[in-house]
Amino acid sequence: MTTRPTKTTLYALGSNGQGQLGLPHKDDLSQPERCHFYPLSPSPSQSSNNDQSTSTFDFVPLHPGETLKKLVAGGNHTLLLTSSGRVFAAAQSTAVAFSRSDGPEDVKLGFKEVPFPQYITSQSSVAPAREALVTDIAATWEASFLVVDATQIYVLGTGDKGELGRGEHCTKFLETEASVAQIYDIADFEPGSKDVRVRSISACMNHVVVLTTTGNLYGWGASRKGQLGARLQAEKIVWKPTRIVLDDVSMETGIAQVVTGRDFTFIVGTHSKEYILLGAEPRGGFDLPRNLSSVFSTDNFHDSDTDTKSLRSNNNNTNNSGIEVEPYALWSGLILKSPHGQTRGFGRNNHGQLIDTSTSSGTETMVKQLAAGSEHSVALMMDGTVRAWGWGEHGNCGDGGLMSSDGGRRDGYLVFRPGAGEKVVGVGAGCATTFFWVEEGC
Repeated sequence: MTTRPTKTTLYALGSNGQGQLGLPHKDDLSQPERCHFYPLSPSPSQSSNNDQSTSTFDFVPLHPGETLKKLVAGGNHTLLLTSSGRVFAAAQSTAVAFSRSDGPEDVKLGFKEVPFPQYITSQSSVAPAREALVTDIAATWEASFLVVDATQIYVLGTGDKGELGRGEHCTKFLETEASVAQIYDIADFEPGSKDVRVRSISACMNHVVVLTTTGNLYGWGASRKGQLGARLQAEKIVWKPTRIVLDDVSMETGIAQVVTGRDFTFIVGTHSKEYILLGAEPRGGFDLPRNLSSVFSTDNFHDSDTDTKSLRSNNNNTNNSGIEVEPYALWSGLILKSPHGQTRGFGRNNHGQLIDTSTSSGTETMVKQLAAGSEHSVALMMDGTVRAWGWGEHGNCGDGGLMSSDGGRRDGYLVFRPGAGEKVVGVGAGCATTFFWVEEGC
């Protein structure tokens, strides 16, 4: 019996004025449409459902065994990273000017594959080896960042608050300049630590934070609100990657995850008990518990803010730190997700953007995957559907969110229900943009 090959399709809806949805037009959408792709070298197996004359695909042109790894978005641009280190970029923006161009008249809209590492090698005076791979990506409002071999970071775009990391008063960097800027090499910051790598990179509107495998944090960009730590707050703008020193606070178990909002940085400890919040809280505050182990309960998956001692004594973790949580940052809010699919939001919720399933017990209301946008959230539910919560003026929460003035429905808005042979495997969100990818032929 032959197995039908699986194909991955990326769908998008929402704000699209600069082509950031990767579609062949610039119209806002409240109904999902298939994104278009321009790969550098499609494989022979990718011959159906595409325009052979222009190598345009209405599905993700993945190689055998390759999957989608990460999607990030700036103000009006989107980056997509695959498991084999390929990067696709969408939008007519200086932040993605390193995406392939077919000449000055090139007006193709869609996700164009970045010709890496050939592009970096030919453009940069400090270039990685040709076999180097992109291992992570990030985006500020108008800039894009590529982490190369988990040791170097390259940037392209613009930013007037230091987010380019290229030095004082450097606010613009375009592909037409002499080189792509390398702004970070781990060897420059931790000499003698030859095995140190970039563990993660996180960025929001105007600041960037890098976590290394040694547990150190480096940041650059806007610092006026304290989002890069108290020591750097008085500088207002940090123009180059600088060590973030956590004064008067400790992370005894080590740093596990870092997420960034518009004016804050949220740091979670290795066992999800401890956290550190740098920067400004939204109006009304986050109202977070003293430790994250009290956000969710292991009993019937109901939340318990007060019985922290009982929770720690009855859980199965050897460190007695409570159940693990995953943080997701919106512009002015946080959503925490438990391994069981419960979510709970903290911070600004004026559009109903904070998903809260902490008191739910049915699996159909639980969240399998989560993505946080600017003022909306997108979830792949346990029942296989995609739902959205929050501000949906541009259609990013579907037709239901478009018609609502406050987006305050507790159960969210249905964006997509897979049909026969379809399985949603991932979700992404940006500034009023929503993405999800579907495996077809399952």
